[in-house]
Amino acid sequence: MYFRTKLAFVLLFALLADRGECKKKRRNAVVVRNNDKHHNEELRNVAFSVALNKSVHGHKQRQTAVVFDNILLNIGDCYDAYTGEFIAPRDGVYEFTFSGSGTPDKRLSLQLMKNKYEVQVLAYDGNQRKHHNTQKQNILLQLQPGDRVWLHVPRRKEYGLQGADGASAAVFSGRLLHSKAGKKSREMDISHDEMYVLTETPNHHDDKKKRHRRSSDNVIRRRATEVNTDAVAFSAACTMSVLSGNQTEPAMSPRYVTSQNGRVKFDKVFVNLGNTFNDRMGVFTTPFDGVYYFAFTVGKYPMKKLSVALMKNDDEFQVLIYNENETQFREMQSQSVMLQLVAGDRVYLKSYNDAEYALYSNLGNYITFTGYLVFAT
Repeated sequence: MYFRTKLAFVLLFALLADRGECKKKRRNAVVVRNNDKHHNEELRNVAFSVALNKSVHGHKQRQTAVVFDNILLNIGDCYDAYTGEFIAPRDGVYEFTFSGSGTPDKRLSLQLMKNKYEVQVLAYDGNQRKHHNTQKQNILLQLQPGDRVWLHVPRRKEYGLQGADGASAAVFSGRLLHSKAGKKSREMDISHDEMYVLTETPNHHDDKKKRHRRSSDNVIRRRATEVNTDAVAFSAACTMSVLSGNQTEPAMSPRYVTSQNGRVKFDKVFVNLGNTFNDRMGVFTTPFDGVYYFAFTVGKYPMKKLSVALMKNDDEFQVLIYNENETQFREMQSQSVMLQLVAGDRVYLKSYNDAEYALYSNLGNYITFTGYLVFAT
């Protein structure tokens, strides 16, 4: 009897110890999941915006990258204030915007670089005047963890970047627009109970069950839409000047194409999530209803006028860039807009088809076109 009682106490103690260990493991697992969730949230929230107080003179630079000395925003601490580089924390699509103007009597050539001297796009103004216009660029880039993005001014005496205390025109901004990990987690958001409701046999005599079924259908359709909307974004460039089809005089640019209808086509694609952008036709087609953001930058051809419009469907004007100043210098102009579109709408750029008008570009990518879904409707 004594040994039976002792054995029972031993078994009970072991059982309680196992229960305590299991509870401890569950608590630890919850803590790990919470920490992972918090870490993933931190990685998703990546954004920075910096400005330049001290002007940069091309031939007097000590560093390769432009180091912005006014940190306005640095969520995620991915912008290095000492090197001037943004370091991508994870795989995804990032949006970058930068602007600047030349120092007095100097040209502006502000180049967005990736890793080791890989020029992506640039902001350029060839006018050497006392008061410069601000040049701007916008682009999406697909980056891997550790990729470095930075701005560069050529180390030559004729180039400079104007800084200003308090309200500088030289600004560099970026953010994580789309993360592949985020898309994967949303795809797993549909529960097994909801999937079961879809596959079970409906009971026509039970109104409550039918209402529950319709509600679950709507939830799944809505969440499926969320998954799709994560992957709608494009960014492209044209590396050649665009002349009108009735151009008669010889081209000043060694790289050019002629356009019979004025539509701008693109030969370099940085991002095309969802395959909604046709670079050969230069047309973005909306996959579903929603509000979309578009930004475009074009180069002005020397001794030519500039007129480029963002078009929708069959020649419906939306916004315009216009410059009738026929100077001999190259410069750039930018425009951006948000549009509410329906599935099947087509958006593209069109230059005025006349011999007096032309667009300039080269391997520095003067002409860019970017767009993405803001939210579905």
